[in-house]
Amino acid sequence: MNMKNRYFILFAGTNIIIQILLAVILFLVAPIHTWLRSNDHNEFTILFISLQVTIITLGLAWMQQKEAERRLEEIESRRKFEKEEREARLNFQNNYIQTINKLGYCQRLNTHEFYSRMLEEFKNCHTGINLCYFGIIPPMDHHDNKIKKYYEEIMPIMTRTDQNNVEFRRIVRLTIANWTWIKELVEKLQGNPRVFLAVLEDVQPISEDNSELQNDLPTALSLQTVDGERVYFTSLKNHMRTVDRGDILIQSDVVCQALENYYYRLWNKSYLIIQSGRLMQKNFDLIEQKVEAMKARLLNRS
Repeated sequence: MNMKNRYFILFAGTNIIIQILLAVILFLVAPIHTWLRSNDHNEFTILFISLQVTIITLGLAWMQQKEAERRLEEIESRRKFEKEEREARLNFQNNYIQTINKLGYCQRLNTHEFYSRMLEEFKNCHTGINLCYFGIIPPMDHHDNKIKKYYEEIMPIMTRTDQNNVEFRRIVRLTIANWTWIKELVEKLQGNPRVFLAVLEDVQPISEDNSELQNDLPTALSLQTVDGERVYFTSLKNHMRTVDRGDILIQSDVVCQALENYYYRLWNKSYLIIQSGRLMQKNFDLIEQKVEAMKARLLNRS
């Protein structure tokens, strides 16, 4: 039996009892019984009906009030349950993430999965992203539109001003082909205090036949770290335009912190050309001289 039926039965029972009491009072008490024998029956009838209507009206109002209170209690109970459920779900997610960070999580990624995941990392990161680009040609020279789209979409994120606590660091491998892209990055990243750019002079990708498409693997390990919790190993097999480059994601704060130390070792060996949005002109000119020397050596070998 629900609460609404209980209120109705209670009201009906109370009303019957009151009607019986009225009957006893009006018909059995002598003075009133004498009054009833007079000619004023109409006034008595009106009084009796008025009392009944009043009782019924008060009873219905009481029932409506109780029903409203019951519904309000149900709503509050439902809200409390939903709040507790949300809190329990968030606690589970936080505990799951903490457990994953402690135990570690590893996943193989193909090239398209890597760029999709990294784009989401750019949109949702909290502290910072450390990036490496060790390919021998700039990303915009790739034929894969998804790769081009990734580099087009991350630039506005790196340069926007509403992420005051997020820093972006990028190390770019120095090659003749990459130098044009590096100069474009310098133009776009200047003036943003959250952005840092460095150039790493690595093994030159020039083979005996003078092809820059050979010997593409650098001596340094290409990696990206996010918020000190996740690290992406990229191009472990090669830096060429293949779907499977051997990319791997590891989610572990312990592993990520260790590899961030490795990243900063590479950073210290690189030439810093953008520091907190400021151009380091001396290093920029030095890199430009190195590129001209690389071009000269390439011409001499041809």
